[in-house]
Amino acid sequence: MLILDRMLPDMDGADLLARLRGDARTAALPVLMLTATASTSRDFDDGTLTRVLGKPFDLVDLREVLSELAGN
Repeated sequence: MLILDRMLPDMDGADLLARLRGDARTAALPVLMLTATASTSRDFDDGTLTRVLGKPFDLVDLREVLSELAGN
């Protein structure tokens, strides 16, 4: 599982996500994308386990999403 911020210092988190999905070693990696923008999960809907959580977020919401991505 990877927790990834949308706004990275050197690149867009969405670009990194696309690179991860293009690599067979990380293509199926569950990813939680954190964002301060109005992005939705549809922005990252590539048929994989990617979830989006807006900032600021509630710890209960974070726990739920992490549990979902972990398969619990």
